Amino acid sequence: EKKWKYWANPPQTSSESKSIKDGAIKEFSGHRDKVRTVGWNCHGDKMATGSNDKMVKLWKMSSTQAVAELKGHTDAVWQLSWNPTHPDQLASAAKDSTVRIWDTRLKKAAHNIEIKGLNISCSWSSQGNYVAVGNMKDVMSVIDMRNNAKIMKNMKFRFMVHSMSWDKSEKYFIITTGNGTVDILSFPEMTPVHRVEAHTGHCHCMDLDREGKLIATGGGDALVQLWDTSEMACLRSFERLDSAVRAVSISHDSKYIASACYNDGFQGNPESRIDISEIKTGQSVHTEVSSVDIVDIDWSPVNNLLGIGGFSSSSRNKGVVSVFGAA
Repeated sequence: EKKWKYWANPPQTSSESKSIKDGAIKEFSGHRDKVRTVGWNCHGDKMATGSNDKMVKLWKMSSTQAVAELKGHTDAVWQLSWNPTHPDQLASAAKDSTVRIWDTRLKKAAHNIEIKGLNISCSWSSQGNYVAVGNMKDVMSVIDMRNNAKIMKNMKFRFMVHSMSWDKSEKYFIITTGNGTVDILSFPEMTPVHRVEAHTGHCHCMDLDREGKLIATGGGDALVQLWDTSEMACLRSFERLDSAVRAVSISHDSKYIASACYNDGFQGNPESRIDISEIKTGQSVHTEVSSVDIVDIDWSPVNNLLGIGGFSSSSRNKGVVSVFGAA
């Protein structure tokens, strides 16, 4: 009797995926204005957020209130980046033309680095040796943390740079662009090595897995693409969102990928969405629909807790911080 593959049972959902599917949102309170950035430290015991209210705040799962406030910026904080090798060192880039390197134990800035321009992005290198900062005019500065946080390089790009990161070896610098590409540059020379046509619209965001074997990108074409870093071949496309992908994150064990889109007033979509899918099968595990405008997401480096940052346009852009995870 012939057995047709078409009638084969669909892949079974794992108990881990079921716990994510049944997850709940824990809400925090504290920011008065839009939350622009969210990220966990390397131990996964602290989460940091930056906001238009000029504040950097630290959170723990044991409380719904911030456990610390890092004060000093005089304009909106657009992006944060933890040192991947130190649980208490945090970089913040703000529109006040400064980058601050914080010692979160002391709740004070160890370095206050003046960088011309409105700084909107930053990334701490994989081995903790460098911090890259980008501004609204697509000028990138590299800070050498081994040399008392001195600026070692400035580079002007002729196109929009949305996000940036290093590979595990710190020999390559990776950027996503307004041309929809992922560009790989040698470091520290910053000479082009490889370019991938990743999206038909802007390539807004990316994330590398902990082993440096995968890169996830999100674009203005509402697609999330997953790439093998050894050949920069596309392994899988995720088509779950219906507007530009603004944030993407790979889980600590590289089993799940989370992506988010929000209504920026031009897409005509009244809802923000977060999709969580299995990397191996491509199956969607959970979709979180929210009236909150989601700006950034980040998986914990130790478990399946997803940090979420954004704002409520119906509440005078009040900042929103939450964590999605097992109930």
